[in-house]
Formats: sequence, C-alpha cells, structure tokens
Amino acid sequence: MKRILTLVLAVMLVLLVAVACTKPEEPHTHSATKTEQVDATCTAAGVKAYWYCAGCATYFSDEACTAKIDSLDAWKTGAGKIAIKAHTATKTEQVDATATTDGVKAYWYCAGCGTYFSDEACTAVIENLDAWKTGDGKIPATGTPAVSYTLAAGTYVGTYEKNIAAMGMSVTYYYNATFNADGTFNYFVKYIMMGSVQDGVNISGTYAVEGNTVTLTPAEGTAITGTLTADNTLAIALQATAMSTTAYDVTFTAGDHVIPELPPVADYTLAAGTYVGTYEKNIEAMGMSVTYYYNATFNADGTFNYFVKYIMMGSVQDGVNISGTYAVEGNTVTLTPAEGTAITGTLTADNTLAIALQATAMSTTAYDVTFTAGDHVIPEIPVVPPVDPNPEAGDDDMADDEFAPAF
Repeated sequence: MKRILTLVLAVMLVLLVAVACTKPEEPHTHSATKTEQVDATCTAAGVKAYWYCAGCATYFSDEACTAKIDSLDAWKTGAGKIAIKAHTATKTEQVDATATTDGVKAYWYCAGCGTYFSDEACTAVIENLDAWKTGDGKIPATGTPAVSYTLAAGTYVGTYEKNIAAMGMSVTYYYNATFNADGTFNYFVKYIMMGSVQDGVNISGTYAVEGNTVTLTPAEGTAITGTLTADNTLAIALQATAMSTTAYDVTFTAGDHVIPELPPVADYTLAAGTYVGTYEKNIEAMGMSVTYYYNATFNADGTFNYFVKYIMMGSVQDGVNISGTYAVEGNTVTLTPAEGTAITGTLTADNTLAIALQATAMSTTAYDVTFTAGDHVIPEIPVVPPVDPNPEAGDDDMADDEFAPAF
C-alpha cells in the first residue's frame, strides 16, 4: 500500500514539474505599414488605403488589422476600388455661321484629363480640335450653300489638240459623249492621222452627279471626276487612244457628235503625152555615179510605157522597159504594169508626177523620179577631144601633125 502511494505521488510530482516548465504562448501584435489611398480621376479608378504586416505577411483593409485581405489584386478591383469620377467639363458655346463665315458647333473641355468632347455627356472624344472645327464641327456659311447642278441627258462634244513635236505635226482628238437619263454614259474618240480617220477609245459605264462634281465609272477601270458648270458644260480629263493611258483635259458642251473628215483632194488630170525625169545614183564601190534617164508616155486611152537609158562602161545601156495601164484619182496616179504590182505616185496641179520606179532589170530598187512633160531624152556618149602628141609645139604644129601618119 505504501508502495502504491509512493508511486502516485511521484507521478503527480512529474506532472507538476511539466506544467511549471511550460511557458504560455504570448498573443501576436501586428506591425502594419500603410499604403495610401489612390484617388480616382475622370480617366482611371482609384484604390482605397490598405495595410501590410510583414510579421505575418498579411494585408488588411483597416488600420486595426482586423479585416484581412485574402487577394490584394482581387480586392483592388472589388471592395477596395474607388469608382472612376465623372468628367468635369467646361462648355465652349456654339459659334453660329454667317453669310460669309463658317461657324463652329459647341464643344466641352475636361481639365482633369485634358480632353475635348463634342457632347455634354463627354462620350465623343475630339482627337484634334483644329481638324474637328473644319470638319465634323464646322457649320457652313449660310451664304455659300453646296452647288447642285443637273447634267442634261443628251450628246456632247469636245476636242483636244496634241502637239507631236517628234513628228513635226499636231493631231486633234474629237471626243463624242452621250449621257443617258438612266445614269449610263458612253464616249468615243476619232482623229485624223496618216491620211485617214483613226479610231480612239470607246468607253462606257455609269455616271453620277453630286453638287457640281460628275463622276464617271467605266465598266473597266477606275472612276474619273470632272466639274460641271451652271451652263451645262463638263470639264474632265479623259483618255484618247488605246496606245496611251494619258488623259487630256476636255471641255464638253452639248452638241451633235463630230466625226472628222479628210480634207477634199483636188481632182487632177494627167495630160496625155511624153514625160521625162532623171535620177542620179552614186556608186561608191566604183567611185563613180550614173544618171538614169526615165522616159514615159501616158496615152489618152489609159495606157502607159516607160523605159530607162543610162551610160556605163563607155556605152549607152538599156534599163527596164515597162508598159501597162494607169488611173488618176484625186492627186494620186496608180500605174499597173502588165507584170508586177501597182505603183502609186502623186500628181501636182502643174502636171508633174512624183513616183518611185525601177531603173534596171539587175535591181528591183525603185528610185524617186519627178516627171515633167517633155520630149524623150536618149543620152549620148560625150566626144573626147584628141590628145595633142606634141603639146610643146603649139597650135600650128598641132594643125600640121593632126592627120600625120604615126610611125
């Protein structure tokens, strides 16, 4: 019994010692650093003040550190967010337009964010005030209303004269346009070149009139704009030929289409009779020249003949001898040989004929010859004067010895 009592006392003693040696846990005192409030503006939301305790690495929304913030980022956009402020805008009153001066609509300015607005609610931002005053914010002068014209349906004509310096000539492009009441158009171009009427472009499409601006939209290609005047004339730049995309300034006026005509050619008559002409050819390889004598006969029955003579190698040579028929149309003479192709030449009012004709059978080259009325010419070999065998003897000795026998 005594032993049991001793054991119980020992256990109680151990427990008393353990309790006496265990120090009670002291409570944690937060030492928090404050982040100041960020006030809201008219362009950005604000954030309320909050505190951070480094000892326990915890954020709090109150200075007493009793309201714990579980996620700082979520809190800043939620309970800690201060809503964005409304713009505090100052209004600039509208400036009314006058008969000669444009006006400007009212607008608002927020000094808080330095922004201009075109509405009182400050929702429509003006990016550039100066540009806005002459654009969306402009009130047109009352005395200068937008011009509005009507392009009368019908046919129109215009011309453009182009100087072609390289060819020493000019060409006139005749523009012919048709504007239909259904909003469709067509224009085509004619011009004279190389002695004939040529076709330029032929373009169709649709057109529209807005104010005094006419816009042509071809079926193929890009739109073209021109200016319409009160007297129904249209100034516009248009292409003339398919060879060039260059557009020329044309002023269209109402009128019938114009197709240019070739100037009339005077009718000439090639008088029947004999004609002559020459051509001098330089033969460099032989260091000489030869003159071809052309002799032609034009008969009243429409037949012709021409033959050529020339001197070479000390004798009169025969060139070609060609016959056939001829015809005159205007100032053009056409020779049709019995064999070969037709040849054309030009007849002048004074009955001269300019034409290119073959000279010899050895060459088909045709030389430019101008025929005038006259008797045929057969060249003669020039007479070579006798050579004086004794030039020092004088004229008397020459006379005496001219027929003396040679030894």
